[in-house]
Amino acid sequence: SMHLSEPSGPGNPEIHTVFVRKPLRVLQKETCFKTTDGVELDHAPFTLEVLDERFRNDDNKHIVISSVHFPPSSRANARDTQLKAFLADYTTKSNVRMHRPFTTQGAKDARMNEAIHLIAGDFNSYPEFENMGFSSPLLGSKISTSSGNQAYDNFLLNRDSTSRLCWCAEVLELANIKKKSEDGLSDHHPILLKIIEQSVTTRKK
Repeated sequence: SMHLSEPSGPGNPEIHTVFVRKPLRVLQKETCFKTTDGVELDHAPFTLEVLDERFRNDDNKHIVISSVHFPPSSRANARDTQLKAFLADYTTKSNVRMHRPFTTQGAKDARMNEAIHLIAGDFNSYPEFENMGFSSPLLGSKISTSSGNQAYDNFLLNRDSTSRLCWCAEVLELANIKKKSEDGLSDHHPILLKIIEQSVTTRKK
């Protein structure tokens, strides 16, 4: 199935396009144009809740994925303001993350299963926000994802999900990447993330 965000942006409107293959199912989706405290998001993030019942552990079956594109480095102040506001909203406002708990403790308090929270896309910077409950970016700060050799594209996960799953992130380098004076498919390389379920430890008595 194909899922499109609502158009947004300064300049030509852009959309996020998500392709989902069976047996995965999209349960709900939403385009976020501004944060709850009124910060306008130039390129509105697109968030979906996906159900993957192939996972054995119920805490891994609900995956909330947000596709993002923040302002360029030439507008660093706007980029940083919008990125921090969106992530702060995500961690504190349940409606922004499809009402799925963000932490293990939050799941216990709500008497719900945990979920995987994944924010991915073009941050136009290296997104370090571990102090907000996220893991370190899965692609390192020296991993280039663009024709300008910048670490702009990445994956952020809620930290609690990284303790029970294995992750494999990589950059699929294009042979014909677009450069300033040359044609090409894109000026960014695609990035790939594999989620691997493993057996987990049992709590000691």
